[in-house]
Amino acid sequence: MLSSLKASGKLGSARLVAVVKEVAPTNMAKDDEELGVGEFVSKYFTGGEVYLDKEQDLFKALGSRGMKMNTWNPFKVFSDISGMQKRMDAKGISGNLRGDSILLGGIMVVNKGGPVSWVSFEDGDTMSFGKPFNEDELLAALAAAEAADV
Repeated sequence: MLSSLKASGKLGSARLVAVVKEVAPTNMAKDDEELGVGEFVSKYFTGGEVYLDKEQDLFKALGSRGMKMNTWNPFKVFSDISGMQKRMDAKGISGNLRGDSILLGGIMVVNKGGPVSWVSFEDGDTMSFGKPFNEDELLAALAAAEAADV
């Protein structure tokens, strides 16, 4: 998780920023407690900043990518969802399945004052949502961004 990398010092001076696309009330949650944004911030994104993108401009700029069904095989779908749940359980992450589960996110490194230098998109083509990002690539991108900033 990003917040644990930040707490360990591996992210250096990088700012940790999350963008959420919704707050309650929604079709799936009557209040923020039910939606889980507060829980996300307090449990999984400590030490970071969280912004609301109500118009979803960032998600649009990233292509408004959504999860795709690549199979109608119910055993494959169950296997993929089960695999994601096992990865979450292993990291102590719980989810309430109340938010938008279709629109995909990712991780990006934005250089100070300038362009995005690295992006890791959440994978939605293979239904392997929740797939871990490449930590070594992220740390290399951060090191390059810090070196460029000097």
